Amino acid sequence: MPETPIPFEKSREVEKRSLSFATIEMMGSKTTQQDAHRIREIEIDGRPAVMAVVADGHGPDGDFIAQRTCEVLTRQDPEFVDPELIRQLFEKAATEFQDSDSGTTASMVFVSQEKALIGYVGDSEAWLAKKDGSSQTLTTPHRYGRNPKETERLDDSGANIWGSSELDDERKTTGRIQVAGRTLAVSRSIGDVYYSEFVGSEPEIIEQDLSDNDKFLIVASDGFWYFFEDRRGQKILKEVLESSENAEQAKEKFTELLEQWDLFDNVTVIVVDVSK
Repeated sequence: MPETPIPFEKSREVEKRSLSFATIEMMGSKTTQQDAHRIREIEIDGRPAVMAVVADGHGPDGDFIAQRTCEVLTRQDPEFVDPELIRQLFEKAATEFQDSDSGTTASMVFVSQEKALIGYVGDSEAWLAKKDGSSQTLTTPHRYGRNPKETERLDDSGANIWGSSELDDERKTTGRIQVAGRTLAVSRSIGDVYYSEFVGSEPEIIEQDLSDNDKFLIVASDGFWYFFEDRRGQKILKEVLESSENAEQAKEKFTELLEQWDLFDNVTVIVVDVSK
């Protein structure tokens, strides 16, 4: 049965207004900025929408591949958005770098006032903050031990996994894919020809209805999410988003926090205000 395209048309009457957003990009302690992002305001079926990408490169040419992937994914103005469009865009990026030894993650979102459509490879995650203080993780990182489907797929493929151990019969710790002494953290990416037997570029696609209770949609590289994985980090994340009235305020508060912490990785964050 064919997938139903995500409807960005008028499903109910809402005020036509642009979605506000803010971005953060920080080097951390790294000497190269391998994160990249791009965000554009567009119209789909006459309605304001945002098209955004966060990419996290790795390898000697990871900075270029991340930047170029953002360009490829966002260079056209789509008249209609559905899962097939996202697959086609990712295929274009993957084809351009199919012989590259370096690679990148990529998380792409189309956001209107009513809908979000997300396509991603790798571990740059998307997250939805709500007005009542709750939250919803929209993506599951493509990493061994973090994503059950990817873990099962890699086990079935015979991939050699470095650094993972069994917690119990069903759970395993995070591991890296190992090929002839090299290792890679993610199980889906753009590029990375060296791991092509086990690592694919097919995006996982998530469709999400947005409600009156939704406040912010956040897309960020793993350098950001690292600080909010434990209980204390989750509490800080919740406090920042509950106390922020708009995307710009959230950006300022996150920036103040990040500048106090020891950032060992590049950090890129896009905050889109989806409140009604």
